[in-house]
Amino acid sequence: MPEPLRDLIRFALALWREWQVLLTGGSIVALLALWAFATGKTIPQNLAWLVIGLTALNVVSTLLECGFGACAEDPVVYELLRRGI
Repeated sequence: MPEPLRDLIRFALALWREWQVLLTGGSIVALLALWAFATGKTIPQNLAWLVIGLTALNVVSTLLECGFGACAEDPVVYELLRRGI
């Protein structure tokens, strides 16, 4: 395994262990960018669109669940659907 890729994997694992981050679209894009920088290879365009699409779905789901205000601590209903958008 190339050294930059090994270092990137170690960094990602340390980040997960220490901060227990949720891997969302932004952090996946950041890791892909770091990988591309470390290896000198470009990110496949299909993978980039997949990440953008999943991020957009996450935004839509959050808006349906919480509306435009602050989310409840443990939301159990889709706020915008309950109010009839």
